[in-house]
Amino acid sequence: LGAVEASVRIWSIKEAMTKALGMDMAQSWDRVEVRDVGENKSLVLMEQMEYSAWHDSMDNHLFTLITDVVEPA
Repeated sequence: LGAVEASVRIWSIKEAMTKALGMDMAQSWDRVEVRDVGENKSLVLMEQMEYSAWHDSMDNHLFTLITDVVEPA
């Protein structure tokens, strides 16, 4: 991914976590760490819990869905 594509995914992840966990955007920027940014899937860490973020786009709009907690290996 290029810098713009990765930045948009990071923003989208933070916004999705805000909505999924009922916090405000400032809390999300402080508490949510994006560990790996991918074209279709990213890894997110918040308070020692890992989440998956799934990305899809349509007509130049990016959609991100936070789906689950990743179980530790």
